[in-house]
Amino acid sequence: MFRNFLDEDPSTRQFQSYLLLTRLYSYARLQKQIAQAYEPYSYLLSDYEEKTNRHVKCITLNYLDENSELTRQNVALLKNALQLWNDANNTSDEVAPIIYHYSIHCFISFFVYTFFRWEPPHAISHGVRISKWSEYIHDMKIQILTKGLFQRFIDTWTLLGNCIAFSKWIPYYDDKIIFKENDHYLLKNSKTMTLKELIDFNPREFEKKMYNSFKEKFLQSPIGSSPIMQANNNLKNYLILFIASSIARYRPLIWESILIGETSEQNQFNYEVIKSLVDLTRNNLLHNINNLIQIIRNNKFELFIRS
Repeated sequence: MFRNFLDEDPSTRQFQSYLLLTRLYSYARLQKQIAQAYEPYSYLLSDYEEKTNRHVKCITLNYLDENSELTRQNVALLKNALQLWNDANNTSDEVAPIIYHYSIHCFISFFVYTFFRWEPPHAISHGVRISKWSEYIHDMKIQILTKGLFQRFIDTWTLLGNCIAFSKWIPYYDDKIIFKENDHYLLKNSKTMTLKELIDFNPREFEKKMYNSFKEKFLQSPIGSSPIMQANNNLKNYLILFIASSIARYRPLIWESILIGETSEQNQFNYEVIKSLVDLTRNNLLHNINNLIQIIRNNKFELFIRS
């Protein structure tokens, strides 16, 4: 199932583009560049903390000087992501989604802790859990928790200027950048959603709603073209991979049925899992973060306002 799509392909090459950052000197230099690039926007953290009651802090040059272990921790997370990806490419389909998930989980941890820090400093969970199991997999439900890595993933994209469907607050320009309630908040009525609702969520349609609702008032994230669609696609795909990993780990007979596409719903989810991996590694997440890093290295990081 996976090897035909992912072994020795552009996904692996995208991971290899991060090899330089597994060197402590190179990564420490990038950390300082990030601290300097985001300093003009540090005021955003106060507004975000006040509205969300989430304790997110900037990574400053002083903090880096006093906490050198952060550099080693984040490099270790990146190395883990690279190694787990290689391991997943060389294992059976029965357990591959578990290892792929932890590879992406480690990479996301590397990403969020490279840009910001939280109190407490380490997430206590994935930030999402299966709240309802069902053999009819479209009825399975996930619950988005207010604490955990997934919420920190949302925080990071939001503070980098993206409108996130999974967030109650979106960045908005009104003389200065502030945070405004999201009228299109995906979890407005419930912190849970079915697998079918997740699959049906269309990040491009959400991006169109943002354009229509806010026009020039929202930010132009520096991650590239269609930034709202891409950031939300990354979040959606992480959730799909998390569900696949959970099924493979805790309901292996259901995962076996998905592998062979026993029903139309299982066959569709089989496709969605492969697509999520391709998007995360080949098309969106790794590419987005790499672009962002290059922008910062070239001293071109800005949260532009749309004209």
